[in-house]
Amino acid sequence: MPHGFDAYRVFISAPGDLERDRQACHDAIAQANETTAMPAKVLLVEVGLRENDQISGHRSIVSDNVRWSTYFVQLFEDDWGPRDLFRKLYLLALECRDWPIRNRVFLLHSRPRIDTEKPAAREL
Repeated sequence: MPHGFDAYRVFISAPGDLERDRQACHDAIAQANETTAMPAKVLLVEVGLRENDQISGHRSIVSDNVRWSTYFVQLFEDDWGPRDLFRKLYLLALECRDWPIRNRVFLLHSRPRIDTEKPAAREL
């Protein structure tokens, strides 16, 4: 049964330690769907992974999801995750950006690293 909506897949790529940032992306997509997209008969469909191990365990499926997505959002902080797997997804998305049928948007988010060490005591 046709639903009459144009669907655009948004792949969210984020290491597991950035759960709050991933949730912020999810919330923004949900709000965009509710306020802007759905009234225009458009649906943004979030695709991604919740666990780092899903990349290595299902690599070909994950790669296909990147290829089939219209938008790719990469979140990172100070590294590319275990075995640089998130870097490999990012490079795959870069390869796909010039496909004639697909429109790619790359959004990179980097937070400054917060030093959690206590400052050394100074001698008086």
